[in-house]
Amino acid sequence: MRFNTLKVAIVYTVACLVWFGVTTEIIIWFEGYFSGFYVRLIHILLPVLFVAMNTLVVFKLIKLNNKTIRQKENDFLNLYLGNPNPLWIYDLQTLKFVSVNEAAITTYGYTREEFLGMTINDIRKLEERGKLTDSVTEFVNRPYAAGTWRISGTWQHQKKDGSLIYASITSHKIIFEDKECAMVLASDTTEQVKYEQQLEQMNHVLQQEKQKQKETEKLAKVSGWEYFVEDGKLIWSNELYEIFDIDREPEKVNYSSILKSMHQEDLSNYNQAIENLLKWGTDLNTSYRFITKTGLVKYAKVLGKMYYRDNKKYKVQGTMQDVTELTLAQLEKHKYQQSLKNTLNNINDGYFLLNRNWVITAVNANSEKMLGRPQEKMVNHHYFELFPGAQNTNFYQNYKKVLEKSIPVNFEDYSPYAQKWFCVNAYPTEEGAAVYFSDITENKEKDLQLKEALERYELVAKATHDVIYDFNAADNQVKYSGCVEDLLGSATENITGNNDWWKNKIHPDDLNRVLRKHKHAIRNKEENCGLEYRLKTNTNQYKYVYDQGYLQYDDRQKFIRMIGAIKDIDQLKRFDDENKRLADIITKVNNMIIILDVNNKIIWVNKAFENFTGYALCDVAGKYPVFLYGPESDPEAPIIIDEAKKTFRYFSLEVINYTASGEKYWVNVEFTPLFNPDGKFEGYISIQNNITGRKEKEEKIRHQNEILKNIAWMGSHELRKPVASILGLIELITETDDLAEKEESICLMQHCTLQLDQIIRTINQKIEEEISEE
Repeated sequence: MRFNTLKVAIVYTVACLVWFGVTTEIIIWFEGYFSGFYVRLIHILLPVLFVAMNTLVVFKLIKLNNKTIRQKENDFLNLYLGNPNPLWIYDLQTLKFVSVNEAAITTYGYTREEFLGMTINDIRKLEERGKLTDSVTEFVNRPYAAGTWRISGTWQHQKKDGSLIYASITSHKIIFEDKECAMVLASDTTEQVKYEQQLEQMNHVLQQEKQKQKETEKLAKVSGWEYFVEDGKLIWSNELYEIFDIDREPEKVNYSSILKSMHQEDLSNYNQAIENLLKWGTDLNTSYRFITKTGLVKYAKVLGKMYYRDNKKYKVQGTMQDVTELTLAQLEKHKYQQSLKNTLNNINDGYFLLNRNWVITAVNANSEKMLGRPQEKMVNHHYFELFPGAQNTNFYQNYKKVLEKSIPVNFEDYSPYAQKWFCVNAYPTEEGAAVYFSDITENKEKDLQLKEALERYELVAKATHDVIYDFNAADNQVKYSGCVEDLLGSATENITGNNDWWKNKIHPDDLNRVLRKHKHAIRNKEENCGLEYRLKTNTNQYKYVYDQGYLQYDDRQKFIRMIGAIKDIDQLKRFDDENKRLADIITKVNNMIIILDVNNKIIWVNKAFENFTGYALCDVAGKYPVFLYGPESDPEAPIIIDEAKKTFRYFSLEVINYTASGEKYWVNVEFTPLFNPDGKFEGYISIQNNITGRKEKEEKIRHQNEILKNIAWMGSHELRKPVASILGLIELITETDDLAEKEESICLMQHCTLQLDQIIRTINQKIEEEISEE
């Protein structure tokens, strides 16, 4: 800009000098040729012309400069107003907004007029306004050398609707409308701040979990270790130093130090397990004894797994647990096992000893009762002799583990020999195994029934979207899960945990009954309480629900809690009457109805079928309908029906069936396919209409038609001959005058008449025979 200005000044100076030089020569030239008047006129006009030209040049320059200024102002205004981030300008003295852009209006919800009537304090919380005043004061008093802009950090701003957002503030000092102001860029960082807060919370939770894990490992006396195969480096966690009673100096911890502390009797088994791990990659799972530097003998259980990198053995990662207390307790138990032998017959459990040859060497009295065998038929008998085929049972597998690996087992299983459920504890002994078992059939059946009921309930809850609730009587609060929003049509924020909220939803006519039912159940210490009532939905409509609750009591039998499920039975309730009417129609309809499954077997018949055919539902259920066929039934009918059913379409046909007493009847059978809501074929419904009467009438009409056909034939053939003869003789008698010929013709006519009479008698006789047969 400075170069352009200098250039203009130089051009202007040169132009002036040229002007003065040219005008001087013109004046000199005029003075030599013209009189004094014209010379004076030239002296007057030339300055005027110079001023006019200068005025025109200055005017053009000012106009061009104003245009440039307006263009830059428009560019700045567009950059300011169209910026996607909120921008505003405020007076540094009064803190009032003097200008805001569209992004600020959109983000904060205030109109431009509302903004211009506010200060920057109005978009802050009360507790931050003092901090804002100090920040503005520091910005105003900042020396010019420190810069006219400043990053103020992240602030919390309050929008018009009261919600809070986080904004990153950058301020810049400017002169606006002849006042010292600050222009502020506010970038919305709400999501970033929330993310950082969530991340901080997650880190805090992780630290807590990590600390809990460390405490758990310390209490359980278990910790981890890593062994790197290539360099033989062994890394221990801090807890292992305490277990082995070793100073925490890493250079002292290596594989040789472990071997030195190991009990010599366990060294061979341990080395074999380590060899299998390092050579074959077999998971490490072994126990051994080790001796601390203070001379204490401890027991450790070690687990390890080989990990690979680039198909090469990389490292072994595992855990080690101090099981000294547990092992000593087991040893102590084995130590006193012999002394307890005399009391075994008095215990409630069954008991027997099994040696390593699978021979039972001892049993107690309860074993006789539970197994249903006397002692003399069990003692010194082989296990497989008493229980043939036991190799395929869970009992055998567990006893084998005790005998071969000396590992105590505890399990529950069903014995097909005793037909009972047993809870079995088996322990290794010097001779083999000691087995204790108790009859848990009753409890197991209850558990299985409960498990089955719970599984069914979970499936039903998922399918029916039941609302599960948990009511705490102490604070009168209810927790809901499931589909309470779908049930009531309420938004989640409208659902409160107070029990009174639910009571207000119950129909006024049902409320007292519900409360009485609950009070009665609590007063009588009942565990289950189920009832039906109506609930008010969000649309002010009522729907029927079934509420099934389980009540809990404390040690003093005081009611403390109820857990239950609420099932939407509105559609079932409203369709119940319709279903009853439909069932009544189907049961009482005169047509015979048969329902067949996908295998064409009968699964249901109505009363009309039972009454007419003499077959009861219990007699025909699960059978094919072919038992209805008889001697005169069409043998092709079953084939036609089966082929038609394969197309899953409607069809009908007429067949001859027989009742249970062997009576024949005609039926018109209509087959309609049945499909479930998913479009899956479920069978056919067969509606049978008795058409025996119609068929008999059709047969009678056919027979009568046959008679009429025969009579018509006789009328058209047999009667025609004598009639034609009579007509010819009459014509002959009429034309002849010969008396002899007339008498002969009359005799012939008499013969034809008798023949005609005989034919008519034959026809009448046939008609009378058919009438008598009917």
